[in-house]
Amino acid sequence: MLRRVWKLLLVCILCTSCDYFSSQKSTANSNIQLLPTVVDYTTVTKYPLFPDCTDGAEDDNRKECFETSIAQKLSELLSKHELRVDREVNDKISIDILIDLTNRASLVRVNSSKTISKELPNLEALIRESISELPIIESARKNGIPVKSQYRMEIIIEML
Repeated sequence: MLRRVWKLLLVCILCTSCDYFSSQKSTANSNIQLLPTVVDYTTVTKYPLFPDCTDGAEDDNRKECFETSIAQKLSELLSKHELRVDREVNDKISIDILIDLTNRASLVRVNSSKTISKELPNLEALIRESISELPIIESARKNGIPVKSQYRMEIIIEML
């Protein structure tokens, strides 16, 4: 008797299709498009923006305004400091600046020659201080999403 019950139960399970347990997709959801979720963050669609660059700043103009503004503002801030050297210095350094999601700029790295490091040992601290004094910069955007961005600049140092 127990054997017949098990056979009947097995037949019932086999006859029942899995289709009865799956949910039906509604036709309203059939128009959903999946967008790619991989975003290339090595490039930006909109460059960072200083407050004085907002006049019609689009794409190439925005990039040019950013590069010009940051160079001008850093030059003004660094020129406030009096630097003295023992011998002539004619060299360049490169600096990496990070603009984060809070719209602040910070110094990441300074690459300089041994001559500059010896003659101007406090130059990195002055650059760091000058970058921290920059006004708030609207962060770069990638497909409308604010992203962190890092930029390399060269500073030419000519001192007699």
